[in-house]
Amino acid sequence: QKAKDLRFAKGIAVANINLAWINWLRSDDFPGMELLCKNAISLLDDSPHQKEFSHSWFLLALSYWGQAKFSLSVEAFKRASEIYATIGDELNQGIMYSYIAWVEEGRGQYARSLNYSVKWLEVANRHNDYRYSDVWAALYKNIGDYETSLHYYRQSADVAFNSPRKDDQAFLTQAIGEIFFLKQNY
Repeated sequence: QKAKDLRFAKGIAVANINLAWINWLRSDDFPGMELLCKNAISLLDDSPHQKEFSHSWFLLALSYWGQAKFSLSVEAFKRASEIYATIGDELNQGIMYSYIAWVEEGRGQYARSLNYSVKWLEVANRHNDYRYSDVWAALYKNIGDYETSLHYYRQSADVAFNSPRKDDQAFLTQAIGEIFFLKQNY
């Protein structure tokens, strides 16, 4: 409200971004999240605040995913990736590749998922950042190579358990358990 009173566009946009992130974490209002992101994008378009602009597109992609609008989700992740590239943030650009791979894997587009997973792995290797190795794990799970899948899930879990993100920890614990189930190693 203070940002609105001051007519401070960046402040209003950041408030929208924060509210959208809360919606993502609570997973309770993806259409509302979409509106918040679109508001932030409209406020930040043609502004010097490109990091916030790219993050708005990232959250918009997540809101689309939450509404099963997978094609729109991929396009929004690509837009975020392009913006990260223009500001020289290769790591976040690569992270967008991992999210695109995740969406494509989820809708059965394994060749596309593999293509973006390879792009992500190249960036991850340059930055020694393997927090999204679960994309590789899912691909290996889908072809029945459970040992390699388990390796990548554990690699991601090592990163997650050294961070405060309980949602990542929970997801990866469940995913590792699923691999043991598929291996019939109860």
